Amino acid sequence: KRHYKLRKQYKENYIFNKKGGVGIENWEELKQMEERLNWIDKKCQNLNWFDVQIFKIYYLNGFSLTTMQMATKINRNTLGKSVRIVKNYLKNEKQKD
Repeated sequence: KRHYKLRKQYKENYIFNKKGGVGIENWEELKQMEERLNWIDKKCQNLNWFDVQIFKIYYLNGFSLTTMQMATKINRNTLGKSVRIVKNYLKNEKQKD
């Protein structure tokens, strides 16, 4: 039993204290990232709220689907489907522009 408690504690610390996300080194990258995020926010207004929120967590924080599943207890397939829906929508919107 002790092994499982330590393993669970390790998973929780890894998930909630992970320092992921996007590293910004200079102002040009920061401006480009801000423009990209504004474009994503504008284009995602027509999509389902749940899909957009899952995509934002996935994209901004750099979490994998597995770590998101462990943190939220939402099925990995559901998370993956939401991320795919938004990614495909944004790809199509970019091709239109």
